[in-house]
Amino acid sequence: GEHEPIIVKKHERTISSDLEGMIVSLFSQGLSNRDIGSHMNKIYGLEVSPEMVTRITDKILPIAKEWQIRPLNGLYPIIYLDGIVFNVNKDNQIVKKTAYVVFAVTIEGKRIFLEYGSAKPNHPNSGWVFLLI
Repeated sequence: GEHEPIIVKKHERTISSDLEGMIVSLFSQGLSNRDIGSHMNKIYGLEVSPEMVTRITDKILPIAKEWQIRPLNGLYPIIYLDGIVFNVNKDNQIVKKTAYVVFAVTIEGKRIFLEYGSAKPNHPNSGWVFLLI
């Protein structure tokens, strides 16, 4: 049988969209560009430079920005606020960061995802406030 590589398909010079998706997923979980490259090397034996990670993640930034400024429709009688605290390696120190999410229920009973984000340290609008204003 023939072998079809999943990282870089035959006759292509760029990585697959599946691999790009994995890189974006790792980035969204807070891994640094260098950590993502190290992870891809350990798991797939693929050299991924921090610059390549930046090029891949920069593709989604306009889409994320557009989603964040979208107009919200209607009335939301129920809003859920939730957060989870992660231990994150920053400058070789473990620091706690909180990821916040906001869900809502429409009058029709449909659940929707409204917003997400993480608090900015030492910012007057940190915590839930920055998501709600």
